[in-house]
Amino acid sequence: MMTNVGSIRTIVALRRAARGIRDWGLQMSLGISNRSEDVTVAFDMMAPEAQDEAAPRPTPPDWTQPGSPRRWAAKLVDNMTFEEKHRLINGAGWWAWTQQEGYYVGDILANPRLGLPSINMQDAMQGFRTTDARMIGQVTSWPCALAIASTWDPNATWEWSKAIGEEHLAKGANVVLGPSVNVHRVALNGRNAEYISGEDPALGKVLAAAYVRGVQEGAGAAAVVKHFVLNQQETNRRSVDSNADERTRWELYYPPFEAAVTAGVAAVMCSYNFVNGRQACDNSETLNTDLKGRMGFEGWVMSDWWALQTQSSANAG
Repeated sequence: MMTNVGSIRTIVALRRAARGIRDWGLQMSLGISNRSEDVTVAFDMMAPEAQDEAAPRPTPPDWTQPGSPRRWAAKLVDNMTFEEKHRLINGAGWWAWTQQEGYYVGDILANPRLGLPSINMQDAMQGFRTTDARMIGQVTSWPCALAIASTWDPNATWEWSKAIGEEHLAKGANVVLGPSVNVHRVALNGRNAEYISGEDPALGKVLAAAYVRGVQEGAGAAAVVKHFVLNQQETNRRSVDSNADERTRWELYYPPFEAAVTAGVAAVMCSYNFVNGRQACDNSETLNTDLKGRMGFEGWVMSDWWALQTQSSANAG
């Protein structure tokens, strides 16, 4: 699961991007809405009273005041116990490689004591991902991202991503695991259809921004741009080393990510591969220097599932 949140103090970025999220409760649905066998599975380890709509919620910061969100988040973190901090940066719902029934692809458990909602994440490259046989026929099968890219139309991209975000919210997921924006490098990459940039960073940066705004401003969910960075192939994806100098990264591979950051994307997902000899989720140059420093990203970084390989990843970004 994802365990790398660059800094807990920037969790507020999620709330800023998803102020309209639904589901302050602790339950999650498989998205089966018109069957007698509807299933709703409550998170374990959580107090029953947390399901009460009257549970206390933190007063949001004044977003118009510089520095207010960070001070608000810092105060929130100061009020957390060690266990609460640990739970905030570790996912739930998996047993080894098996997803447990009733959970989304990614879940951060709620904190009822502080009034923090659960973070419910679902893949989204062709709509709400079906992870259970009972979900078949219950979700919309949208065109893939590469098909949308072939329209060269940011307005169509905005409408498409807005609709995907709305469907996620309707099924209880408040975080959309998209857009995928890696510029194509390997023609046989098994996930090229997921990448909205195609072979063109200039096209990618326009459509990536439109996607983020459609999900966040249009639907009110949070978007996660991925896979950062140089995630160009599925073959040997956990060991392949993608080598690119600074100019190549900034001119060819960073523009869609930078556009997503400028559009206010809530989170960035780092990838499995290595970049210039360092694993992408443990690479301070790409995460701290480039993403957070030069691009100005202030949200949180999550790893791709099981991508973390060392304990130093948090310090690396």
